[in-house]
Parts: sequence; C-alpha cells; structure tokens
Amino acid sequence: MVAKASKECRVPYCHNLTNNTNGYCDAHKSMARISREDKYDKFYRTIEWINKRVYILNRDYGVCLRCLSKGKTVDAAVVHHIVELKDCWNMRLFNNNLISLCPSCHKQVHDRYKENSLSKRIEQKDLQKILREFLNTHI
Repeated sequence: MVAKASKECRVPYCHNLTNNTNGYCDAHKSMARISREDKYDKFYRTIEWINKRVYILNRDYGVCLRCLSKGKTVDAAVVHHIVELKDCWNMRLFNNNLISLCPSCHKQVHDRYKENSLSKRIEQKDLQKILREFLNTHI
C-alpha cells in the first residue's frame, strides 16, 4: 500500500506536516472539530431555524411527543432532528425530521444515538413512528 503524502497543516503559518484526513496537524487537530461545529452553530442562529423551531413546537402543541406516546404530558423545550444534521444536512428543515422533546427525552435519545449505529437506527425509527402517529391523530 502506498503511503499518503504529508501536507502542511491547514492553520495559517503552521508548517507542521500531517497525514490526518482533516488536514490539521496533531497540535491543531481540535480546530477541525471547531470549524465543523461552526456550520451547525451558525445554522441554529438563522432566521429559518428560529422560525421552523417555533412552527414545530406549535405543531406539537408544545409537548414532548416521546413522553406523550407513553401517556405523560411534559412541556417540550427542544426541537430535535431525528436524522442528525451531520448525517443529512439537506433534511435540516424537513417537518417530518423534526420532533418536539423535553430535555430529559432529548438526552436519552442522544445517549441511544451514541451507543452504536443499530441503537441509533432503532431510536430514529421509534421517533419517526411517534411523530407519524401523532400527526395522523392530531393534524
């Protein structure tokens, strides 16, 4: 197998060579995460997201749909992307990819997402089913 040629770090005036796929040397590898997160952080400050978030919370009557599916009524504080932004940027504003959750359910969902890819897919399917059933009975 042929070794990949080293390139200079992406940080201006850093001349360290790297083979890291993100283009940053080991001294600056944390910057790769920062620049990647900037895209998402900026999105969450756009007027499109702010308006969509209000729309989804209103659509879901301001309640956590995951709790509601278990017979509990809990105020929602989060609009969650079922398919995460990092996995499909184009779905970021799709109504059928957004669900209102309480902070507790949001944490539980992300904990499941982090377990492994199978747990993530199962949780996503569960959320899609919860959303579909809610929309079929309330809208």
